[in-house]
Amino acid sequence: MSSLHIARHISRIPKRWLLMKGHCLGLIAYLIMIPHRKIVKRNLAFAYPDWDSKCIRHHTIAIFKNVFVTLLEILQAFFLDQQTILNSIRIKGDQNAIHLTKSRQVILVTGHIGNWEMANLFLSSYCKAPMVTIARKLKPAFLDRLFYKMRSRYGAIIIDKMNSLAQIKRFIGKGYNLELLADQGTKISEGVEVSFFNRRVTATPVVAILARRYNCPVIPGCCIREADGNLSIVFYPPLPLKKTRNLRSDIKENTQLMMSAIEKAIREYPDQWFWFNKRWKRFYPWLYPEYQEKRRRKRAREEKQEMKRMKKSKKKAGR
Repeated sequence: MSSLHIARHISRIPKRWLLMKGHCLGLIAYLIMIPHRKIVKRNLAFAYPDWDSKCIRHHTIAIFKNVFVTLLEILQAFFLDQQTILNSIRIKGDQNAIHLTKSRQVILVTGHIGNWEMANLFLSSYCKAPMVTIARKLKPAFLDRLFYKMRSRYGAIIIDKMNSLAQIKRFIGKGYNLELLADQGTKISEGVEVSFFNRRVTATPVVAILARRYNCPVIPGCCIREADGNLSIVFYPPLPLKKTRNLRSDIKENTQLMMSAIEKAIREYPDQWFWFNKRWKRFYPWLYPEYQEKRRRKRAREEKQEMKRMKKSKKKAGR
């Protein structure tokens, strides 16, 4: 079978079959991916202390199912044409989406909720101004190239997350829109401390800095899966950003507004966030003991390698 036939087959899988296959794969993954299952359950128990074990188990299974439906949808997205993508996603919050279609220099704040990859493809075609998206490089390299081609094929400009601020400023200065997945943590030295599910976390201040400098509206949004399996992009009202003479305070408060908006979306669709991340590891490392042990072993290996290098250097110097 040729690659063209395979592409057509994947892109034409009916939604109900895709949902069924995704749910089956998710249930199998829940049973065999024990370390990931533990992380999801710990995160849920940490974020929702009032949930009992039965409730957490129910939501964990639903989260695994949702992730694997999303993976199948992303596979489909590699082969869907632009009009099909536009027709397959509904919009909620039309009055808030007007900013994206009629304005320039809009920042869309979102998270890993529902199907964020489909949101990127949709927005690339839907928005009036070109869309700039920040993405972390994937490994291995061929996978990164594959996703770059998919994400950028309808005009989106993909910028590597590492050292991206200068490029972002250049594009926003030209009137481009920016989409930023802002639910991930940062290093303590690079982030702003805020509250997320009533717990301390770090978050990127980039959105608050750019919105203040370029006077951009900041619109929270996410691409969620409805009960019928179809996708909808939900646009929330623009954030009421503060702008006073106290720059540091404004950046912190506006970053908190952003994180609170993402938290609100997650609480509305708790089974659709990517709960596999170690989101609270900076301030609550005990929540992920396996991760801490892995870091300890890595440090031990690095120290051992460094000692070997020093010994070799001394031997060479002695000669």
